[in-house]
Amino acid sequence: IIAAHGDRGGLMTNRLAGTIAGKISRTGRFADVAVGLLRGDPLLEEVGSSLPGDAVRVYPLFMSCGYYVENAIPECLKIGPGGLDAAGRKVEVMKPIGVRPVMARIVESIARHTAAEAGFKPDESGILLAAHGSTKDPSSRQATRAVARQIADKQVFNRIDCAFLEEPPFLGEAVSALAGPLVVVGMFIGEGMHGHDDLRAAVTDAGRKDIALAPPLARWPDLAAAACDDILAAPGN
Repeated sequence: IIAAHGDRGGLMTNRLAGTIAGKISRTGRFADVAVGLLRGDPLLEEVGSSLPGDAVRVYPLFMSCGYYVENAIPECLKIGPGGLDAAGRKVEVMKPIGVRPVMARIVESIARHTAAEAGFKPDESGILLAAHGSTKDPSSRQATRAVARQIADKQVFNRIDCAFLEEPPFLGEAVSALAGPLVVVGMFIGEGMHGHDDLRAAVTDAGRKDIALAPPLARWPDLAAAACDDILAAPGN
């Protein structure tokens, strides 16, 4: 199962999940491949109960090991002790795409592309990773800063910072305060309220010409390819 949030406006998330599912299905490595959404159609809970077989592997299209991966997905799939669901099948929830080492490479690639389009020189520019964040769960912050450290280690860009929607440093303040040129990359799989509306509003409200907003992660072809590689490289495939 390719599991995604599927919130309002998240059409690119749903499309990305479908693209990954199609690629994996065509390999013939699994008896069945499906997309399941926490919010929307097809619902994850219904997909999980209808799949055949004695074992199920779940690949979460999320940016961190937060509430949705650790709690919501297991609850929807009724995963109990020993990783067994209500039908006695073994259900494995893989690590989400956002914490995979490949994410730093993808984000750097998007930042390089955006800088070039804007006419910015990377070694004179900064990257601002914009993520959800939470005062209740450090997962989003930790995953975002891990990606930032990996990109910083390559010393391609002048600097790299992180900002969040729901915890300090806040996105709006960072966009206003950080020196340019600046490339803003949204650390969201979806292109809904947070991944599109909030990011674009923050950049627009700053009213600066030395800031470039990167395209959403879901539009980057390397993301689907990386997810497929992860799934097919997992032990037992």
